Amino acid sequence: MTAISKPTILVIDDEPNIREVLGEFLAELGYVSVLAATGVAGLTALKKKPADAVLLDIAMPGAPGRARDAARDPRIVAGAAGHYGHGERG
Repeated sequence: MTAISKPTILVIDDEPNIREVLGEFLAELGYVSVLAATGVAGLTALKKKPADAVLLDIAMPGAPGRARDAARDPRIVAGAAGHYGHGERG
C-alpha cells in the first residue's frame, strides 16, 4: 500500500507567535508546516524541499522586493498585519 504524503505549507513570518500558531493550526488540519522567520530562510527551505503553498508576510522587515511579485502566484497567500505600536490601532 502506498502512503499518501501530506501537502506541505511554508509559513514565512517574522512574528514568532503568528508563525507558531499558523504552524500548529496547519498541522491540526493535516498539513506539514515548515516555518521560516525571514525571507532568506524561506527561500532556503524551498530549495531543500518545494512547498505546495506558501503563507507569506510581505510587510516584514527585510522582505525582498520580489516578495510582492511572488505573491501573484496562486500557491502563495500573502498578507500583512499593521503594527501601530503597543496596543494602538490606527
